[in-house]
This record gives sequence, structure tokens and C-alpha cells, in this order.
Amino acid sequence: MVKEQKLNPRPFIATMLLTDGHMCLKKNCYEIGYASKNNYELNKIFIELVKLWNNEIVISEYIKNSGTIINYFHLPLQNELIKISPSYKKSPSKNQTSEEYLRSPQPSLKFLKRLNDIYKILCIRIALSNEGGISVTTKMNKNQIKLSSRLFLSCAHPKLNSEWKSILKDVGLNFNISKSKQTWSGVYGLYTAKKDNIKFFKELGGFIEGVKIKQNSKYYGGVEKNKLLKICLQNSKFKNMAEVKNMLGP
Repeated sequence: MVKEQKLNPRPFIATMLLTDGHMCLKKNCYEIGYASKNNYELNKIFIELVKLWNNEIVISEYIKNSGTIINYFHLPLQNELIKISPSYKKSPSKNQTSEEYLRSPQPSLKFLKRLNDIYKILCIRIALSNEGGISVTTKMNKNQIKLSSRLFLSCAHPKLNSEWKSILKDVGLNFNISKSKQTWSGVYGLYTAKKDNIKFFKELGGFIEGVKIKQNSKYYGGVEKNKLLKICLQNSKFKNMAEVKNMLGP
């Protein structure tokens, strides 16, 4: 889509870095990388976007013992990505207080706020595919199971959280802020359980095609996020969870 519509790939690269990516200072350069576990489709997209931006960039790969794949490359201190967002560091370091961290240059989505809906929609889809998803609860009614779902975006950074909420609203998606005492900021992310919002997200394209739910999910590990999204919107009732899993397929 990016190549076909001749879109600038940099906003999409920045979005991936501001979700599951990093940009670290390494002596006289920056190391820029993206990490994903079990979702190789997202790693592939990251590589394609970087190559579309600059085909001369050399991308390396590192695989952790956990199976997480990190694709990374290096850029000089003065580069286009740092001009897009002042920082890509999304949380304090281990030996840094939240107050100290918040006094340093902060990541920002202002670049996306200024762009048109084509960019915003695709970046939203990327963000929800990276650091978000669909959570499902089951309700029993007359010995039948009904699925109840909500969309969420994990984002503990207060500024990014607020900016994502505004950008989502720009395209017609109304999300609520989710708070948590267990995060460094007191903010967990964004969510919506309204069916109209979830349905509209699907109409906008849904998750990036092929992206799957993490394997540690009890019932839905390895299932494509878009498959689960579709079934939740069908408002179907099931006899048991085995029937649900059968509907989702392999």
C-alpha cells in the first residue's frame, strides 16, 4: 500500500519505532531497531519500509534466546528520523526516576497529527497490530458462549497516550484512557469496548494482515488478529470453547 500509493515511508517507520522499536545512542551514531516475537510479518514490513526509504541501509538481524527477532541498522547523529520525533525512548531507564526521564527530550506523534487520514489510518493499524490487539471475554447464557471484545493499545507514556487518543479521534475512533498503578506513569494505554468503534476499525482495514496473537494467550495464541476480530463482530453463540477454536481454524 505504501509503495503503490507513493506514500512517504518515514512516518510508518517512526510509528513502528514508537511501539515495538528503539533508537539508542551508540558513541557516534544511533542504533535503530524493531523487535517482534512470533510475528515475523511485522519484522518483514519494517525491513520493507526501511528499504523503501533508503535501499542502501544495511539491516542486521539478531535473534534472542526467547525467539524475539530484532532487525536493526545504524544512522548518523543528524538524521531524518530524529527530526520526526525528538526521542524514541518511551520509558525511564532502570536507574532513572520518572521525573528525571520526563525532563529529557520526549517522544512525540506531532508528525502524524499533521498528516492526512491516509497516513493516520495506516499508522493506527500498525500501532494496534504492534502494541495492541483485541481482548476477548466469554459470557454464558442458556448454556451458550457469547464473545465480548474490546480493542486496546498498550502505551504507558502519558504524552504518547494522549496523542494517540487524539489521532484515533481524528479518524472517528473514540478510545478511553486506561490507568494502572503498576506502570511507571500510572497510565496503561487506551481501549474501547463499543461495538461501533470495533466495527469501524475493521472497516478501516483492521489489523495488518497476517499478524497473530501472542502464543501465551490461553485460547487464542497463534490466531490471526483479524480472524478473531471478524468472529467477535458476527455476534455468534457457541456451545463451548472448542467450537470457538474450530471456527478460528488452524
